Amino acid sequence: MNIAICDDEANIRIYIKRMIEKQDVSCRVMEFSSGEELLRFWAQGSREQLDILFLDISMDGIDGMETAEQIRDWKEERGEPLWGSLPLLIFVTGYPEYMPKAFSVNAFQYLVKPIDEKEFEDVFALAVRECRCLDRKKNTEPEEILVRSGNITRNVPVDDIYYIESSNRKIIVSMRDEKVECYGKISEMEGGIA
Repeated sequence: MNIAICDDEANIRIYIKRMIEKQDVSCRVMEFSSGEELLRFWAQGSREQLDILFLDISMDGIDGMETAEQIRDWKEERGEPLWGSLPLLIFVTGYPEYMPKAFSVNAFQYLVKPIDEKEFEDVFALAVRECRCLDRKKNTEPEEILVRSGNITRNVPVDDIYYIESSNRKIIVSMRDEKVECYGKISEMEGGIA
């Protein structure tokens, strides 16, 4: 697991790194002293390497919010999902009044300075759990249903199906751009999930 800490205060970066090291998680920790430094790293194509990002909201130069907005914009340009994707963004701030805005850039969680160790452990454990779930989801084959229509048999990804309806003995599989009709029972189709 790769974790980045972006804070313009060296003592905060050291403190967060020490708390991460106390957790029972094998990880690599990278430190960035400014939003500009993190964005240069991100722009070089290294963004896929980050699982969790601790980001200070109020830094000199490009602040954490602007940094997060730029990351969100790059993800949108690449057609990547904003929710349910990595890195998980955890804001660290001494200004809790900024928190409502943090969720406009799809923050996973936030911590208020001075950081409470127990709260850090809870947030970190939740983030690690979420990273592992996202990693498993990314590495699994999508479920598919075998659909036979006339002489054509094909696998239809379950995620592409809006709904399935049955009328008499005909099954209609409705997807975004098409409807596929076939004969049979929905119960038989359920057994065809690959």
